[in-house]
Amino acid sequence: FAQGPGQWDEADRKKLIDENRPGVLVNNAHKYVRAICGIETNNRMETAFLPRELDSMGEVKANELLSAASQWMEDSCFATRHQSRAFRDATVCGMGWTEAIISYDDDPQGLYDETRIHPCEMVWDREARDQNILDAKRVARVRKMRVADARDIIKGLTDKQFSDFDLDASWASDVTAPANEPRTQEQKELREEHHIDNDPKRTVTIVQVQWWEFEPYYRAANPDAIRNPQAQRVVDMSEDDYKQAQKTYGNLSPNGKWPGTKMRRKVYKQAFLGSVLLHSGDCPCPANFTMNCITWEPNEDGTFSGLIRDIRDPQTWGNKFFAQLMHIVNATAKGGIIAESDSFPDVEEAKRNYARPEGIVVVNPGAIAKGKIMAKPGQGFTSGVLNLIQITDQMFSEVTGINLELMGLANRDQAGVLETQRKQAAMTILATLFDSMAMFRERVGRVRLHY
Repeated sequence: FAQGPGQWDEADRKKLIDENRPGVLVNNAHKYVRAICGIETNNRMETAFLPRELDSMGEVKANELLSAASQWMEDSCFATRHQSRAFRDATVCGMGWTEAIISYDDDPQGLYDETRIHPCEMVWDREARDQNILDAKRVARVRKMRVADARDIIKGLTDKQFSDFDLDASWASDVTAPANEPRTQEQKELREEHHIDNDPKRTVTIVQVQWWEFEPYYRAANPDAIRNPQAQRVVDMSEDDYKQAQKTYGNLSPNGKWPGTKMRRKVYKQAFLGSVLLHSGDCPCPANFTMNCITWEPNEDGTFSGLIRDIRDPQTWGNKFFAQLMHIVNATAKGGIIAESDSFPDVEEAKRNYARPEGIVVVNPGAIAKGKIMAKPGQGFTSGVLNLIQITDQMFSEVTGINLELMGLANRDQAGVLETQRKQAAMTILATLFDSMAMFRERVGRVRLHY
């Protein structure tokens, strides 16, 4: 919508073309998006790790090292720029996504990489309602790529061989595609029936899913503490390890049962899907999703919306009113006359020369005095259309809360204190969006801490 063409319905656009009327596209919405994104760019936050107890010098130095490492990881992959792109996505459509991974393409020891994900590639838990969907149990990315790229991804995960049909999750190819979306000529040429075997242009759909599930475990007494008093007294055991400890050391307990309590914990998993299961295993980060998002305004149906939803109607109607005003100007512009049939001795010559400023048009005697020639009447501008355009222009600030002072466009004399207060009021309205950004950076920071 921010690019312009989506502001007109196809039926309205066709009607304007048929009637030879102007279809105006004045994009006032974009400057509000740029203003918010500019505030974020000029006030970028940094991820810092802080110790819980400041009196421990060892913890202070350790966290200073972690903060420096996070800064190095951030600089090496331009993470702040990708996060700003995700922030812009959240401003426009309500959700912005990034993925933080360890890439081994440039360094065999691995390098941190954080990239922005297009929001239309993402789907998430339908029951998630929290800010930044913190309560989501699963997230998934549906993306199209060339077969060679898909094979490179799967090859790095498993040694199994898959056919091109196995790699293509055709069942999910339309999950994120808008209905009736027009296709480019290149997309039409890349249709399935036009491909040959092993065609490098062939594309497949890969689904990457991350989810968490509960895993049972036991928090039990450490058997090693029997022989080593310095060993840790309590350890976490899997169910199999606890059963083995029960068989081996259960007779040492007064009640014949090795001390332990059954508990549960979250375990993060990841899978890649085509038409078959391509790979399933642990998530790269065991304590969080590697795909994290920023959200803005929540809706009742579990979706999120951005700034464009609020200013779509003012933008659309502003263009329609302006197009109507231009049509009135074109239709009622001064020009043309109404004349009786005997006003000119040569009517065809009058048609050719009347509109020429240097020409002379000869009329019959008495035609002007008798009022046989008169200009075409026109209504001109109507005050109603002008008022509607003015009201629509004011709606941008009214519905968004972003005033002209925040964008530096207030063309009026006012006290500096008043202007500062108006800027602070506008920033207060945007505080929830920047709070989501801070929460997003905290989650990304936890992933970096693990890496």
